[in-house]
Amino acid sequence: MFFSHRYGQRLRFYMPELEAKGVKQVKLILNAEPAACEAFAKYLDLPPNIELLSDPSGAAGLQFGVARGFRPDDASLSPYVKLFAMLFGLGAPFTLPFVIAGYLGNPGGVHG
Repeated sequence: MFFSHRYGQRLRFYMPELEAKGVKQVKLILNAEPAACEAFAKYLDLPPNIELLSDPSGAAGLQFGVARGFRPDDASLSPYVKLFAMLFGLGAPFTLPFVIAGYLGNPGGVHG
């Protein structure tokens, strides 16, 4: 959810500018249950024209070639272990460089 959180914040911030350019609605797909999507929208105070779509299985992301992370189907492995493995590049090799770039003030990531 780390990247989703950042995207949600950016969408909220830039939505007035997008509206001024004629964008009326934005849809954001989250790998989460509907209740989690609702909580996410409330937490970020997203306007109603940013619609969240629930995709708990991640099927939409797979269609776009998004990595599923480190051992995504291993339910016996702690989610915290998976998180740390992902941060160190296992299953999602560009995560840590993008996180570091964001903290260093480069919101476009290592390539932007």
